[in-house]
Amino acid sequence: MIADVFCGLALHVERPFAIGDWIELGSGIAGKIIEANWRAVHLVTIDGRAVVVPNSELAHGQFINVTAPQRYFRLKRTICLDYSVPGDRIVPILQAAMMATEGVRNDPTPIVLIDECNDRGVLYGLNFWVSDYPEQFSVSRQVVITALKFLDQAGLAPAYPKRDVALFEPGIRQIIRHIDLTSVLSRIPLLSRLEPAIMSELADAGHLREFPPNAVIVSEGDAGDSLYVVVAGMLEASRKDAHGAAETIGRLHPGEVFGEMSLLTGAPRSATVIAASPVMLVEISKNHLEPIFRSHPGVITQLAEIEAARLLSNHNAAQLSPAEHAEIEEVGFARFLRRKILSVFGHPIISSAVSASRALAA
Repeated sequence: MIADVFCGLALHVERPFAIGDWIELGSGIAGKIIEANWRAVHLVTIDGRAVVVPNSELAHGQFINVTAPQRYFRLKRTICLDYSVPGDRIVPILQAAMMATEGVRNDPTPIVLIDECNDRGVLYGLNFWVSDYPEQFSVSRQVVITALKFLDQAGLAPAYPKRDVALFEPGIRQIIRHIDLTSVLSRIPLLSRLEPAIMSELADAGHLREFPPNAVIVSEGDAGDSLYVVVAGMLEASRKDAHGAAETIGRLHPGEVFGEMSLLTGAPRSATVIAASPVMLVEISKNHLEPIFRSHPGVITQLAEIEAARLLSNHNAAQLSPAEHAEIEEVGFARFLRRKILSVFGHPIISSAVSASRALAA
């Protein structure tokens, strides 16, 4: 007891912690300090258990104050990817996953590091910061969920344990830099219902583009004749308010599409989109779609119905005029979009092909 009192005096002078701090003891116990007196320190663990630690044990042992000198602290989760996938493709995907997760701090900036190379593949470390100790469990779980989702969207999966048994001379191994755009585009809701042959044509016509952070992809008010599919990375969309100041309206993650209204209807860009991290996009332009519409006229109606379902709850996202709103009320959103697409791509061949396909369907 005397040792506890003198140790409590020493702790009071040094002040290595304060009420409300979270500490981890050498025994592995972690808790929030709710009371500190001359005899002991009282903790409450993350699962609500009360722990009393004598001052002498704290003074003679080692403990970590995880909320000092800053309240926020770093966490790390790891994901193993195969050697065949280039690191410069993986890092933007994992970086975007951390940035897109609610609860991950922007300052310090999340960072992807390579921890090691083992017999499974390359072990990538996702290093990110949370604001307080209790948040680490839910935030770290969501970081992993988002990372797996973004990897799947890019057509990738974590590496599995494997052993090679060679019954003949193995081929030369190399990093696969080719991206299966057909597989990537098939995961996009706007395009997933298209026939495989059409999807393959889109993949052949699509142009893969990469942008550095802070690059402006499209600007609000500009004319646009292409849409973009996010393959990797994260983007931020902003729109000018009544005073002309840019206001962030959302983020774009892998698997999302933007610019499709300008391409399909000829409307000006409704927002400015800027790369928040290194991004990889597939660009599909009007010139890519015209031959597909000629050979597959039913795609026009199909795309109009899909896009109408996406925007039905928010006509303002397309920045429509009062006359266009009235037309939507009269004929419906899908037929309105179909008319717009035909007016933009307005080839007699396309229009007649569409009429013929509808007649056959009837």
